[in-house]
Amino acid sequence: MRSYTANKALGQHFLADKNTALKIVRSLNEKLVHHDVLELGPGQGALTELLLELDSINLKVIDVDSRSIALIS
Repeated sequence: MRSYTANKALGQHFLADKNTALKIVRSLNEKLVHHDVLELGPGQGALTELLLELDSINLKVIDVDSRSIALIS
């Protein structure tokens, strides 16, 4: 996956550890069945990538940084 430098003026901090992202999604998986999920500020998509693998949710993603949207589109 391509990446870019965080824009501190936007308060960006990226989740880079895939194991941490996996733990987060696994802990939410059972709670998210048949729910709409809104991810704000997906950054470089560490969580987005895993959330998209869940068939049981309807994922929407919003970010003010166009670089993030371009990266995960």
